[in-house]
Amino acid sequence: IAGDAWADCGLAAYVDVKLCCKLYSPTRLRSWIAYPNIGSERLGLYGLMLGLCGQPADAEFLRSQLISSETGEFRFGAEGLLAGYLLLTGESGLVATERQFLQPPSSTTSRHALLQTLDFFHTYEPELIPRSRICLSARKLLDDPVLAEMTIMSLSRWQDWESMQILEQFFNDSLQTEDKDSEPLQRCILQFAQHCSRAGFVGVGPELPQVDPVGAECSRRAERFLKRVSADRPERLRAPSAVFQGPSP
Repeated sequence: IAGDAWADCGLAAYVDVKLCCKLYSPTRLRSWIAYPNIGSERLGLYGLMLGLCGQPADAEFLRSQLISSETGEFRFGAEGLLAGYLLLTGESGLVATERQFLQPPSSTTSRHALLQTLDFFHTYEPELIPRSRICLSARKLLDDPVLAEMTIMSLSRWQDWESMQILEQFFNDSLQTEDKDSEPLQRCILQFAQHCSRAGFVGVGPELPQVDPVGAECSRRAERFLKRVSADRPERLRAPSAVFQGPSP
């Protein structure tokens, strides 16, 4: 019976998990989360549930459970704990999280968890942490060479075209090294620019498109960037097939 119950919980949509939050027991959730041998998939869901039903004091408990006391590493599956922590603390908690995981000696694992959590909030809780703030936090992950391409994918999916200026500088810096390992990153940036170059207008139903001033400026920057690359490094635009899926029209 317990297995069947867990199977239903594990497949539940976030909106349903949130809807049932008054039914959860914070005391039981804390004891399950603290259990060192808990499965990673359960750990994440229990952390999310505690974030939905817990009190302010539970925020520090969740934060204390992110790192394994045995290994000193970010716990596998703790993305849900981080999401629960941010559900209770909002933007102030994000500032604390950045201090903890964006500074050495934090691991790529913890920064990857942060990116996943930012994606969750951008999709499901933009009123709790503004999307502009989420994008600002994600841009700080571009310095991690392991996560840079994945971060650009997220920024494109979120239509954070204001990142174009930063990514253009990343592209220019990568050309200075002439390192073939940087070519996938360059292709990723070029595809971001291609999507950005088409982002200057926002449809308004049957009426004529309305100009988005910020989007239009980012679009013009992307167009200038692509023209320069086409003139100076045309081989970069003849790269293999798309690295990632851009946003839907």
